[in-house]
Amino acid sequence: MISMKEIAAEAGVSRTTVSFVLNGRHERDLKISTEVVEKVKRTAEKLGYVRNELVQSLVKGKSKVIAIIAHFSDFMMPIIRGYSETAAKYGYSISLISLSENCTLNQALMTAVEYRVSGIVVMTLEPEEKAQVNPGFFQYGIPVSGLDVNRKGFFDQEGSAEVAVNYLVSLGHRKIICLGQQSVVAGQRIQGYLNIMEKNGLPPCILEDGSSHHGVHEAVVEANPDAVFCVNDPLALSLLQYLYHRRIFVPDAFSVIGFGNLGAELASPSLTTIREPYYETGCLGFENLYSIIRDGRKSPVWSEN
Repeated sequence: MISMKEIAAEAGVSRTTVSFVLNGRHERDLKISTEVVEKVKRTAEKLGYVRNELVQSLVKGKSKVIAIIAHFSDFMMPIIRGYSETAAKYGYSISLISLSENCTLNQALMTAVEYRVSGIVVMTLEPEEKAQVNPGFFQYGIPVSGLDVNRKGFFDQEGSAEVAVNYLVSLGHRKIICLGQQSVVAGQRIQGYLNIMEKNGLPPCILEDGSSHHGVHEAVVEANPDAVFCVNDPLALSLLQYLYHRRIFVPDAFSVIGFGNLGAELASPSLTTIREPYYETGCLGFENLYSIIRDGRKSPVWSEN
């Protein structure tokens, strides 16, 4: 392995200068000219220097790793890609910790602590799950996002649902059903539906998908709607599949609109949907967490606990 001492000798500078440049501290802690910085970087690259992050983590007491804790689903891959690619720009990497029956939220948080992570992102949790966090976790002072029960996230779920339902109204539809589910995000989208229905003086009708998909699909058909607003694409795609087997064709019978842009183009006919910026959400999510790490300040959730 190439050492900083060897790079310093090759570049004709001090080892301290090399250390500050390769550790990214040259701008903040020591003013080094651009020419010297570039010379050190070129020399390090030529000699094949590889930074030892394990040693750095032992010295600093934490690694340049961000833990993402979640009930992982396929739709989350663009979000994770956004986090991962943005993290890489700052020299960080991502570690995924999956929640399951064998790994509770508190166990996952302590695993992240054991990894000496620099920050934690918690996703796809309902308020009752967040409320179970052991207060002792906060003593470690690790920046974390996603545990704030009241935070709505970066994407306007309610406003976007309003756009979707308003589109159906603009097509002349008046009997619009909402096909929903029990979750915080679904609740925000349902509220957007209710806002537009009330604004246009239309009676709302909400059918919630439960354990029996077949039952709620039958209820949709029996209601004889002009259109159906589904709070997510899997619900809409499941409905389209049911209608196909019943030889009920969309949009001849009624219109269907989804939410999320998750495989909507693969449906037949293609599903009209709201595109949720998953990748951009991941990018912005890391930027937000990194600003907390960089500034050494506590995230809002710390002050509330």
